[in-house]
Amino acid sequence: MSNQDHIPEHSEGPVANEQPATVLTPEWQEQCCDNAKRTGFIGLDHLIYILAADEQYTEELLFRLWKEYQIYIRKPAKPDVSTAQARVAVWRALLERWVFGTVAAVRGQSLNPIKYLEAYTYDPETGELEVYDRKKLRGPAFVRLDELKEYFATQISPGLPMLKLLSDVQLEDLIESDLPEAAKHENAFIRKGDAWFVKYAGKSVILKHSQGMSYIAFLLANKGKDFYPHELNVQVNPVLPAEQDILSNPAVRTQYGLDGYEDVYEELELRKKFIKSCLPHLDELFQKSKSGKAEDIEEWERVKSILRNEYNYEVLVNGERVSLREGRSKLRKEFDRLRKNITKAIGKAKKAMLKNLPEAESFLSDIHTGNKFSYKPSKEINWHITT
Repeated sequence: MSNQDHIPEHSEGPVANEQPATVLTPEWQEQCCDNAKRTGFIGLDHLIYILAADEQYTEELLFRLWKEYQIYIRKPAKPDVSTAQARVAVWRALLERWVFGTVAAVRGQSLNPIKYLEAYTYDPETGELEVYDRKKLRGPAFVRLDELKEYFATQISPGLPMLKLLSDVQLEDLIESDLPEAAKHENAFIRKGDAWFVKYAGKSVILKHSQGMSYIAFLLANKGKDFYPHELNVQVNPVLPAEQDILSNPAVRTQYGLDGYEDVYEELELRKKFIKSCLPHLDELFQKSKSGKAEDIEEWERVKSILRNEYNYEVLVNGERVSLREGRSKLRKEFDRLRKNITKAIGKAKKAMLKNLPEAESFLSDIHTGNKFSYKPSKEINWHITT
């Protein structure tokens, strides 16, 4: 379908003979943003001027972006950001970096690699929007509002706040062509490329993809179920078919101790309780061994050997005090490593989500971590989840 009727006329924005003070008026901004909301696109020139007029982008923030994206290579070390008119040049330089990958025509190895904000151009011959050719750099460029929101939230760290004049744009309306299911659900957890679209209680946010987000999505989709670290890891990061074939081989499973994974934590905890309950008996054996009798010493050494070789516990003696230290088997080490990594990943994802969507606390608090991972909601929530 042709986009001709939906493309903002380039002449609606700033032109060569207009002064920045004219196009930065609230009336012009409102007209431009209304047009962007209607079409889902905004011209790059328009965007530059609207960003420059938005005072939520502070001097400190602009200086950080200027340095982080190496604009200083061909520009002043610190730009003038004192007025909206002065900030036009700052935002033009930043957007050229994000969209075209250039700093005053410099590109290549001298600049750190970044993920670009996709730009589009209008082809009058086909009447269609096409991805902008960064090599030719010809004609006015446009960006999609949903991709702009996603880029600000996920690609710039920490994420940039959205334009005030575009903040009331309903994200699910803008991306309806890509995520038509989002508008139908009160609560949604949808992955789209390198980002997640999260909607809860009618409010929405886009977050950068992370392993933690994948773990949370899986737990939400399997409410009420407990998963050990290795189970959750395999579900979210499935092994290759060839690896699965190898792991299903009984001989290999026995060799690497893969059987009985489901009960390993219970077994280890029960074993620990049993061993601890033996301490009084161990103390008695130790005292007897001090008598010097061969049979008492032999029994003391035999019990220590069993604890060490069969139960992975070392018997320690400090003066008259006997204690036990649990050794870390390969299996336990792997479980502990997975448990810590998954817990850390989920924690980071929760923190990012709460920063942008504080309401999420009411369901994130129902995600439990530890020896087992689960989502056990305190109230019924219907989720639409796509991974």
